[in-house]
Amino acid sequence: MIKKIIVSGIVVLGIMASVLTGCGNPVKEELHLAIVNGNCANSAHINTSKAQDYIDKACRSYGDVSVIVADGNPYQSTEIDIPDQGKSGLSDSKLNKVILSQTEQIMELLENSKAKTEEVDLLSSINDAARFLNSKKDGIKEMLILHSGISTTGILDFTKGYMGSSEIPDVMAYLKKEQAIPDLKGIHIIWTGICDTKAPQPELSSKNKVYLQELWKNILETAGAEVDFAQDLPTETKQDETLPKVSTVNVLQPVSAIKEVVNNKKIEETAVVLDEETVNFKPGSAVLVSSEESVKKTLKEYIKYMSENPSYKVLFAGTTASAGKQDELVVLSRKRCNTIKKIFIKSGVKENQIKTIGLGYKNNYYIKDTDKNGNLIEEKAKKNRSVIILPLDSDNACALLASRNKS
Repeated sequence: MIKKIIVSGIVVLGIMASVLTGCGNPVKEELHLAIVNGNCANSAHINTSKAQDYIDKACRSYGDVSVIVADGNPYQSTEIDIPDQGKSGLSDSKLNKVILSQTEQIMELLENSKAKTEEVDLLSSINDAARFLNSKKDGIKEMLILHSGISTTGILDFTKGYMGSSEIPDVMAYLKKEQAIPDLKGIHIIWTGICDTKAPQPELSSKNKVYLQELWKNILETAGAEVDFAQDLPTETKQDETLPKVSTVNVLQPVSAIKEVVNNKKIEETAVVLDEETVNFKPGSAVLVSSEESVKKTLKEYIKYMSENPSYKVLFAGTTASAGKQDELVVLSRKRCNTIKKIFIKSGVKENQIKTIGLGYKNNYYIKDTDKNGNLIEEKAKKNRSVIILPLDSDNACALLASRNKS
């Protein structure tokens, strides 16, 4: 349901030559402001100081403000039209008090707008905000995005793989093919809170954060927008625990990050991928090319942690390239997991600490590794030949085991 509020009581005392000035003075050109509000689960409560600044500017220019809530079914929670009341004769100080009061009211509406539907369709939310701004013929058009940048449904769904599994040019080609890139020409975007997540969403690695920001930068600039990311603002930890569920996105840390993960005591919430460059098997086999000792050396921090914490349990999930029959690849990928499991057990890890599952190539971690003619692209295929270590009690591990039990 769209709620439209006409904000009154603001009057013009004069027209300034400059644009978007403060101190109680009206401005020459209307500011049309669309805010994409990411008040949803798994996203940190976003710092709204930038929003307050721009809402104040919209009030001083007698513009308008629209708030779009980015949930699974994006909706416009509020549309605010700020009329120009002309020559009402208010002093600068009284006018400034009116503007501050209206800014506070609009900020309250923003803070109270929140997700109603499970999941997040962020691209549709941005498109809805763009439609609002594109309906305005004149004036300055600004869009504020207050969101982590993680979308879990719609045409841009990060739950279909793991963060960074699809290369940016491939994502862009897909969005263009589907005509899913919004029209953002003439719109300036300020994004606050990108990459700021909250449990149960695993924290993004530095590589994940670079990927996510670059992906959205590509999308928005291709759409015609000018984009600035406001990353100097502190996040807030509070969040409404009653917000609708948002699925977690798979985040995989490379083996090189294991020591850091262990030192930061985040091992029990982190998924680690052992790819072909780390644990290399003979073609079509569960026999290692590298020696057991080299594998033990690579994984020593993880092995040490599990040996010293016998209550900590993991799932080894094996994945393969798409060369072969899925049923056979499921068996092969599980055998490879068992090969790594034996190394852990020989090194002091208890057998009951590790479960294994073979996924073959039909899984959410799969990266498309064939060209349009069905030929294997080796550079991408090798990324699919992996063993993924997940905390056994994690949502992703539980989902994988549940899917196996159903099949």
